[in-house]
Amino acid sequence: MCYNALVQDKAVILELSGTVHVQDIADLKQILAQYVAEGKHSVILQLENVTYMDCSGLGFFVSAHKFLQAVHGVLMLSGARGIVRDLLRITKLDTVLLEEEDLLQRRPGGREVLA
Repeated sequence: MCYNALVQDKAVILELSGTVHVQDIADLKQILAQYVAEGKHSVILQLENVTYMDCSGLGFFVSAHKFLQAVHGVLMLSGARGIVRDLLRITKLDTVLLEEEDLLQRRPGGREVLA
């Protein structure tokens, strides 16, 4: 797994790419904790370039969601496709976790969540 981070005020967009396996989860948790410690409580995980993810990735989404909720933050997913999208649908996590597109449709002005 590779990632690229784009930081905007109190938010961060983590663009993940490649495959996400169990051995990547500790790194993802550390990255998330670092940004939250810096006051970045809105996190968008850009999944467009993730080609494969095992169940540990789903577990990370749930734990990251709970972690951010505890600090009054939000986790959003964006661009999931293929097997990643299928996993989200099969597990019904697509109904629990916010997808960026859903949030933008619900909020007037769209991206002010990143401010």
